[in-house]
Amino acid sequence: MPWIIAYDIENDKLRTKAANRILEDGLIRLQKSVFVGDPKESVLRDLMLWLEKNTETVPGSSDQIILLPCTQRQLETAVFYGAPPADWKEMLHPPNTLII
Repeated sequence: MPWIIAYDIENDKLRTKAANRILEDGLIRLQKSVFVGDPKESVLRDLMLWLEKNTETVPGSSDQIILLPCTQRQLETAVFYGAPPADWKEMLHPPNTLII
């Protein structure tokens, strides 16, 4: 199931770490603080734990992270004003690989 992850993180260092972790887990960046992807369940679970652990450690922080499940159809009917990310088509229709 595809997921959209968006955040509002004040601390530059933590924001960079979060973005890098999300990208390393295979999601693509739609905007500076918005990502989309279809990670394996175990990857998503580990990412959620990591985000929770690392954002709750900042006392008095107003940081927010939202993870939204969505359907493939919702992604396919998304409307972009401006250019979509370069790898958007791969997100919608990943290449098939046949291993013989």
